[in-house]
Amino acid sequence: MTMQGAFLPSSVSLNKYYNTYNKLPIEATVNFDAEPFHWHDEMEIICVIQGNLEVQVNNKHYLLKQDDIIIINDEDVHCIYSRDDSMAFISLHIDLRYVEVAMANISYILFSYDTMKNTSENAPALCRVRSKIARIILELKDKRKLYESRILLQVTSLLNILINNFNFTRKDPESYKSIEQFERIWNILNYIFNNYRKKITVRDIAKHVHISESYVSHCIKDNTDMSFEDLLNYARSDLATRMLITTNMSITRVSYECGFSDPKYFNKYFQKFFECSPAEYRNKNKSQTGISSATETKDAINYDDFLMNKLREYISEEQIIDSSKDFTSLDVDFTEDLDYRRQLVPYWKEYIDVGDASVLLNDNVQRLMFDIQDDIGFSHIRIHNLLGNNFSSETQDWGTYNWNTANKILDFIKALKAYPIIVVPVGNTPPVNLYQLLVDNTSFKAEPSLVNLAKNCLNRYEADYINRWIFVNHKDCEPASGSDTHLLYDTAVMAPYFIHNILHPVHAGIAKRFTSLYDSAELGLFMGGSGICTANGLRKPLYHAYTFLSRLGDIVLSEGNNHIITRQGDNIQILLYNLPELARNHPIWDIIVESNKRYADFAQDDVINFHININNLSGDDYIIEQCKLDRENGSIFDKFVQQEAVKYLSAKETAQVNNACFPQIKISLASSCKKWSIRSCLVPNTVEFIKIIHCDK
Repeated sequence: MTMQGAFLPSSVSLNKYYNTYNKLPIEATVNFDAEPFHWHDEMEIICVIQGNLEVQVNNKHYLLKQDDIIIINDEDVHCIYSRDDSMAFISLHIDLRYVEVAMANISYILFSYDTMKNTSENAPALCRVRSKIARIILELKDKRKLYESRILLQVTSLLNILINNFNFTRKDPESYKSIEQFERIWNILNYIFNNYRKKITVRDIAKHVHISESYVSHCIKDNTDMSFEDLLNYARSDLATRMLITTNMSITRVSYECGFSDPKYFNKYFQKFFECSPAEYRNKNKSQTGISSATETKDAINYDDFLMNKLREYISEEQIIDSSKDFTSLDVDFTEDLDYRRQLVPYWKEYIDVGDASVLLNDNVQRLMFDIQDDIGFSHIRIHNLLGNNFSSETQDWGTYNWNTANKILDFIKALKAYPIIVVPVGNTPPVNLYQLLVDNTSFKAEPSLVNLAKNCLNRYEADYINRWIFVNHKDCEPASGSDTHLLYDTAVMAPYFIHNILHPVHAGIAKRFTSLYDSAELGLFMGGSGICTANGLRKPLYHAYTFLSRLGDIVLSEGNNHIITRQGDNIQILLYNLPELARNHPIWDIIVESNKRYADFAQDDVINFHININNLSGDDYIIEQCKLDRENGSIFDKFVQQEAVKYLSAKETAQVNNACFPQIKISLASSCKKWSIRSCLVPNTVEFIKIIHCDK
């Protein structure tokens, strides 16, 4: 973290946490002392946690009390004065250049200082800002596993709150008619700010960017509201403010060092921009560069408890703010007559496509498949090439076909309590069942492999089991397993999208489109395969969407555009989700996104607040299981897209990563419960599953 000008005075070293994850510099300090004039390349957020202080930015003064916040834009000269002995504040530095990866053009944003006042209008947004700061500091302090990814998501969320709630100015490439126009304008400005200490003219700039002098002047005026002369001299005067308070140079020398040809022009423009002369500015502010501490530095160990309590207070305040909002209220009567309620048919569990049958011989795949059946419980397992060259002898004689290998695969599918869907070789007509192959194999074209399959399996498996086998033609299985691709398929958007379209079928074929076990290995990691797992076995949000759906009961008590509540025996299941409007109204595979901006059109939708009451319960004890999937919990893409190492995980490491990247789970007990209520707040791209489990006495 680079600070220009005077160095910071002492702060509590114990409470200073520093993170440089993947070139993401985030520095958080807790300070008790005034700060002299300085500037830095990073955006700074100051949050007062105790006492009162005064911040001076660009020759303007702002008084802050406890819980107030102010943003210091990068390269702005500022200082902090203590207004009482108990002053303490959090300082969070964020390098916006790195955040460009997730938020395009964020580094072009300049926030307005006077909009951060803690008014009734701003209170909810400021509450969320404080909560995000608290979460970032706690992550930096605790450094739990994968904390870096969680910090990146918190920082992105924090910046979104600031952008959506507080005034700012922005030079956004998207606001220009073309990227060429944007680059031309910024080439002009860059030339000025890189050369303002020299003698430069409009002609010099025109020659540099290869356009006319009149167009240069026009571009500067339109984009800065200044003439070329004013902009040039503002840049020189701005540099002078730093030199006046951090050096002992004479004003004349400062004038020349900043590019002014004569001190009288320096005085003229400095007075114009800062409403005082250079000498007055120095006399007023130079004395503050040696500011002494208002109090002795606090005992770091004793103060740490106060800090932790304050951070937790900020987090809990956000929850209170959320609880005061308008809610989607849902009231369900547990004793209501169920005879007329809709039955929920789990058609999404019809089958999963594992691709080549031989993968089911792999120990790691077998462990994954047992987990899948425990979590989801597919009825059928679709396999390819069971009768292909992988299992035949060198002579290609079907009489000597390697039935031992095929039997292992079929036995494993039976152990999964599932039935096979066998994709027959090209050129064959799928039989209705195995009996047809033996009784009437002349009425359709069938290779000996199919007939021998029937002979082998009819002697091996029970008739009731075999009757549920399915045979399909290879051409009916397109697209090939895991080959359908879209960049959104890896993201948290897929969970609410899949759930919504299963419960409210709008986009045709949604259940059959996402039936592949794995992404195609040819795609590479996080390149948008349609599997429920990545090619190396990491479980995607789509996997968890299947799991949530499969935990629903069979009787629907309530349903709507963002929820479903079901019952199974004495237990109740609640599934809530927040799907952004763009994905709700369009097939997800038709939405165009960029690889490094996959969430750009899906993060600005409103939060959905639920208030759910389950009435007339039995009065017994109930276990409440809550499971939430969002970008921070359960989205393997959001946690690991920046980490190339996940491509090379061993099977053991893959299992560990899957366990670490899991939806957030909370379990509680409701004793002697006759009515159960919950309030839940879901940001976009979030799913929450709640199960109310009756405890038998």
